[in-house]
Amino acid sequence: MDLGNILVIHPNDETTKYLNRLYSGIENCVVIDESYSDDEVVKYLTSNDFDTVMMLGHGCDCGLFAPQEVHGKVRQFGRLIISDEHAELLRNKRCIGIWCNANQFALKHGILSGLFSGMVISELYEAEMCFVSVSTQIEMNEHNEFWASSLRDCIDRFNLRDVPNKMSTYINEREMTNLEAFNFNSLYCFISGIEQDDLTNDDICKIFNIDDIGEFSDGYHTFNSLYHQRLVLFAALVKAYKDKSWKSLRHEDGEECFGGGWFIVGIDTPEGSYTYHYEIKDWDLFDCKVLDRAKHWDGHTDKDVMRLMSL
Repeated sequence: MDLGNILVIHPNDETTKYLNRLYSGIENCVVIDESYSDDEVVKYLTSNDFDTVMMLGHGCDCGLFAPQEVHGKVRQFGRLIISDEHAELLRNKRCIGIWCNANQFALKHGILSGLFSGMVISELYEAEMCFVSVSTQIEMNEHNEFWASSLRDCIDRFNLRDVPNKMSTYINEREMTNLEAFNFNSLYCFISGIEQDDLTNDDICKIFNIDDIGEFSDGYHTFNSLYHQRLVLFAALVKAYKDKSWKSLRHEDGEECFGGGWFIVGIDTPEGSYTYHYEIKDWDLFDCKVLDRAKHWDGHTDKDVMRLMSL
């Protein structure tokens, strides 16, 4: 997907250098590392020049680590270049956080949106800690490159919300090692701090400050508007093919549609029937014969909508 202008925060570290595959070759990105002060990091995060913030490296649920020189010695995890203090600055950004337990960082603050990793094994000691067998560092390095390349491919091709599932499909397409299975299943998408799979309609209404999920909009049309347009267009199609259309208050088993208050309307096309359910208030909009029970459902779904083109 198009990530717009990207701010990349990627501290220098040999063991996470492979993550530069996620942004290499992208022209509209700025990369900062541990050489930038805390004030400079804040300045970048508060800038309106960036649509996406990509944070990569080692970390924990408290944030992203960066090397720091202390008393003449470089401590690999001496500083949090992204910490709890930066969470509010990331609220309105599209985030990509790839470090160990970045998902816990997102969950803790409850306001961040984007793609975050759980525990990601990139070193031998991490594999041992997670009881995942890896023979050599060479094997680990090869896996790291493959994982990062696969993730970059998914980010380029799909919306961030689809990346976790798309990465999981790699497991089904080839025989994977335990290490690959572990890391390919360690990605999560959050919207305002709620994991995407756990989102309810009430959550969405709260996030976008709307009273009715039907008023959720892509910027041009609301769900309510699109469903109303579908209603009218299907009613017009039923009217045009009245001899092939029917409606009923009951499904084929004799039960009222959804317990009552709804009806089913269908058109028999040369390729099979196609149906929709509507609330009873729209009954009179469909001018067609009334059946005591709906015709047999042949298993059609929304993917079979092209049947209508055979009329």
